[in-house]
Amino acid sequence: GDLSDKQTESIKTTIVMSKNGTITTPVVVVELLPKITGVLIVASGAKDVKFKTMLINITSSVLSVDISKVEVMEGK
Repeated sequence: GDLSDKQTESIKTTIVMSKNGTITTPVVVVELLPKITGVLIVASGAKDVKFKTMLINITSSVLSVDISKVEVMEGK
């Protein structure tokens, strides 16, 4: 990828209701999240291929990162 790739951020927007007496007003909370470039998971039981594969697949889908960017190692 090009250099601008590394600058990419995702934006998380949450609407929170703020109550002041009888008046309720919506407040928009915006978070800038840096782009994930890779994930390392250290887990006991990672020698088990099925367990390792499950960890990689779950992490990949939850964080929206490519499977090739998720590494799992045995450890505590």
